[in-house]
Amino acid sequence: MLHSLHMNRTLVALLALVVAVAVQPAHGQSDEDRGPIAFDDAFTITDETVLEGDETVPLTAIINPHVTAERIYLADYQSHQIALYDHDGTRLAEAGQLGQGPGDVQMPFEVKPGLDAEEIFVYERGNMRIQVFDDALNHVAMWGRGAVQTEHLFPVEHGGRSRMVTIGPNACESSICAVRVYDAEGNPLQGMASIDETPFSATWKGDVAGDTVYVANVQEPVVQSYTLEGEHVVSFPVDSPSTAFLEAESERYDSREAFMADRRDLLSRPHSIIRDLFVHQNYVFVQHENKNRGDDAPRYFLDVFDREGTLLAHGIETPGVLGSVTDAFYFTQDDYGPDFGRLTIRRAELNADW
Repeated sequence: MLHSLHMNRTLVALLALVVAVAVQPAHGQSDEDRGPIAFDDAFTITDETVLEGDETVPLTAIINPHVTAERIYLADYQSHQIALYDHDGTRLAEAGQLGQGPGDVQMPFEVKPGLDAEEIFVYERGNMRIQVFDDALNHVAMWGRGAVQTEHLFPVEHGGRSRMVTIGPNACESSICAVRVYDAEGNPLQGMASIDETPFSATWKGDVAGDTVYVANVQEPVVQSYTLEGEHVVSFPVDSPSTAFLEAESERYDSREAFMADRRDLLSRPHSIIRDLFVHQNYVFVQHENKNRGDDAPRYFLDVFDREGTLLAHGIETPGVLGSVTDAFYFTQDDYGPDFGRLTIRRAELNADW
């Protein structure tokens, strides 16, 4: 990820202040008692981009947008399209049509630039593969057709070589693992984070920071971390006061059978899940999605932990989802009101004095 010098200094100053307050809580209050932090106290919105969908590229099912200072990378899951924009809202390139051949795209779930941004990687859930495109979205290569199942892609450099880290329910030898590492040609090298018992949800979120992978199942409030060689580093709970913002408690299932029997209306019930997580510097940012019965839209809350799992700040209600942490924090909010959808992207900087 890209890190500006200004952002690094701001983050260090900000979280040093949070830690100092956490160590000496006012009037003997615990971190939970101190309550949430207002978004405007934690962040300053510095820019906003609004993208309008059209017949060529609808923006009605954007799953994992990726945003950098120069580009916006989008995959529309329902229209089988991928697209590249600048921050003026100009579409620079688009690709994809439903199919299984080179350059076809079926249910794209994520688009990520390579280390030099000249290669672009796309994971297609419908074809269970990773495709490689150039920066004009022309097809270059294909990995593992029908053999790759994942949620997130992370092109990294490790040991002087290019690697791809995938996070999701991967098939690893004779078992299932949440993380898999590939070489630059798409050959699987290493699996980790073995899934001993399949969780109620097969959806996984995570991030890669340096040589460490962080991963969590959206329904289970625990973050695990591993080195890229597969060595377990630490696990810590992230069941924070943010999940208490629900007006009613989420129903807990005591068996997978009970969950599957009730899954059809699960999202109409009060629930809290991990929407995403990002690692920046020495801190883990966890985005919670809370939804109550009958609500039309979820609410999103951001928590901040150190890498050992100490909760430093909680309850920051955010305008949409924290979609990317690159040169800044990018919050995304979709609107399905227009015929072809709309996506609002807000660039935010951390405040040093909250």
